[in-house]
Amino acid sequence: MKIEYHKELEKILEIVKKNPKGSTIKEISEKIGVNRNAVAKYLDVL
Repeated sequence: MKIEYHKELEKILEIVKKNPKGSTIKEISEKIGVNRNAVAKYLDVL
C-alpha cells in the first residue's frame, strides 16, 4: 500500500508540474485512474 501511495503522489505531482494553470481534482482523478476523494486527500498531503 505504501509503495502504491508514493506512485500515486508522483503521478499527481507530474500532472501539477505539467499544468501550471492548474487542473481540477476530477481531471487529475481521470488521468491517473484514482477516486477523486483520494486525489483530494493526496493534494492535502502535498
